[in-house]
Amino acid sequence: MLRWLLVLLVVANLAVWAWTQPVIAEKLGLHALDPQREPERLARQVNAQALQLLSNGAASAPAPAASTAPETIAASAATIASEPASANAVSTAAAGAACLQAGPLSDQAYGEMTRQLQQLGLRSDGWVDIRRELPGRWAVYMGRFADADALQKKLEEVRRLRLPHEELVNHATLSPGLTLGQFNSQAEAEGRLNQLQQRGVRTARVVALIEPVVQHQLRVETLTAEQVGKLKTQKAATPWSACAPA
Repeated sequence: MLRWLLVLLVVANLAVWAWTQPVIAEKLGLHALDPQREPERLARQVNAQALQLLSNGAASAPAPAASTAPETIAASAATIASEPASANAVSTAAAGAACLQAGPLSDQAYGEMTRQLQQLGLRSDGWVDIRRELPGRWAVYMGRFADADALQKKLEEVRRLRLPHEELVNHATLSPGLTLGQFNSQAEAEGRLNQLQQRGVRTARVVALIEPVVQHQLRVETLTAEQVGKLKTQKAATPWSACAPA
């Protein structure tokens, strides 16, 4: 009896093994068992029909963005609604800063006023220097003459030499006098003087009719009310005023 039971178990095991082998099951006329099929898992899937098989390229592509949830839309709306208030806060903070300017200033005056700003705690990047260079004017000059007679005598000498000349009038320190040419640079004036000396002119020299000047326009845009009050109590070469529109 036990022998027949053992034989039945062996036969059953062989039948099950043959059933799981597609090639043997096909030769025996049996429907092979697919080891990959698990009906119980399919039964537990949610929306299984939504699953799609993707190729390797499609699988590596970014997944499409999910539809925006109502909670996300509400949060975005709240953020947008708060932006105008933030902008107003920035504008209010900017409006609280005073902007003052002073100028035109000489190099010396500019240095004095920037030292005052440093004493208030401002760094060198806390103000703007709008620098402007005004060119000078030089002349080959003869004079200054003691009186009209001396001027007339020199005029006669210049005319005999047939030199271009011009009487210099209404100058604070050089009138009465003569100019034998006016130039935009000192080098040009020096060159002309050398030419005239070769023609016998001995009493001419190069002078600056207008000295070259550097002007500064000082602008400070982030002053507090306390700093403005302190600036008003300090002496300045040029008074501070409200900034002109940039």
